[in-house]
Amino acid sequence: MSDAAAPSPLTTVRDFPDRLPAMLVKELRQGLRARLFAESVAGFHLLIMVLILPVVMSPPGESRGVHQLVWWIIATVLVLLLPLRGLSAMTQERRARTLDTLLLTNLRAGRIVWGKWLAIAAQIMLVAVSVLPYLLMLYHSGGVSLPGTFLTLLHLILAGLFLTAAFIALSWNDAWLHRVAPALGLAWLALSQWAAPALAGVLGSGPPMTSAGRRIPDFLDRMGLPEAGLAATGLVFVLLGNTAQRLAPGVESHQARSRMAGLGFAALAAAGENPLLFMAAMAALTLVSLTSLTEVWPLQLSPGRDWHRWPGLAPGWPHGVLWALVAWSLTVVFTGGMASPALPLAAWLGCGFLLLWSGPSSWKNRPWLLAATALLFMGGQALLRLSAEMLNHPGLEAWAGLLPSPMAFAGVVPHPGLPVLAAAAAVGCLLAALTALHRNGSRRKGGPA
Repeated sequence: MSDAAAPSPLTTVRDFPDRLPAMLVKELRQGLRARLFAESVAGFHLLIMVLILPVVMSPPGESRGVHQLVWWIIATVLVLLLPLRGLSAMTQERRARTLDTLLLTNLRAGRIVWGKWLAIAAQIMLVAVSVLPYLLMLYHSGGVSLPGTFLTLLHLILAGLFLTAAFIALSWNDAWLHRVAPALGLAWLALSQWAAPALAGVLGSGPPMTSAGRRIPDFLDRMGLPEAGLAATGLVFVLLGNTAQRLAPGVESHQARSRMAGLGFAALAAAGENPLLFMAAMAALTLVSLTSLTEVWPLQLSPGRDWHRWPGLAPGWPHGVLWALVAWSLTVVFTGGMASPALPLAAWLGCGFLLLWSGPSSWKNRPWLLAATALLFMGGQALLRLSAEMLNHPGLEAWAGLLPSPMAFAGVVPHPGLPVLAAAAAVGCLLAALTALHRNGSRRKGGPA
């Protein structure tokens, strides 16, 4: 072999190994070699180095403002800027008309979606590892604890991984407003309700909890890293599974795994009293329900094999109704019964599904329409409460609690008749699902349509 034909050692070093998934290699090549990513990371490190210089030159404990600024810059990059790249993941493929090409290369929809998430996750981990020297310098300058530093960095990474999955799920919408508005809301919640307490704890401005002479953030005691990791992992699995199902509806069964994960979350919410796990369980069950109750039916292709064909796990909204009845019934029973905070959510999903099912057929397969019914019920509650205040009629205030709003924690006392409404909605959903399954079975046997 000639020298010209021999592979260069530099080429093999610069390329990714063959054992990595093809979709991950494609996304990593596009992401890491992008000019925007390289310039952003270079500018980020340059800014951090400029800010770190006063900390090194000043006596220990006299650069508190620089500590806070450095931490907030790191949190913004890990929790906001890098995950925002997922907001255009599916939109770019659809506009460039490359999704069909990817599916024709024998890549499953799940591998495509997971490859996009793993590529951004790898960039988040790369930036997180690169800031470790700066964090060690802040530790040696005084004012922060080393265990709190690493735990806070891990919590920021978990928040970034979760937001990346959420933004990839939102990237399916063509309208920029449908992507940007929920993304901004999620980013604000992540920064204010997650990153801010984490940074307050590690910088010593949060409620102190001493253990062996070290300051431990209070939120780490209430929402430990194992619970946070479990919640983030489950939500990432559910979000990416729903996205993959929308990419290849009826061809591949990704919804079955999401429904199994939802049942696992229901069991976790019932088994413990951790507020983080309960909130994650409610979010996961709601996300899976929005997709399951509006999935296309009947399917023209095979819904799957083996356990993917089981009732409640097979694709299609009738099976989604069966799954939702089991999942939400178990959740309500094991989290307080008639006083369960999950009851208004279950009642809202049941009543919202019946509204879509009784309307035009084009409404049945729109998850965003099912989510919009929450706004309808919330508007009705607000109107009744306003009327009660204007007319000084306490009865109207009580009837406002009968509307199945998912925002039951917003100060509305649930009506005693809400369990009856939830049970009636469950029966109606079950009848609709059994009727659809019976009609589809009749068509397959050659019966009347």
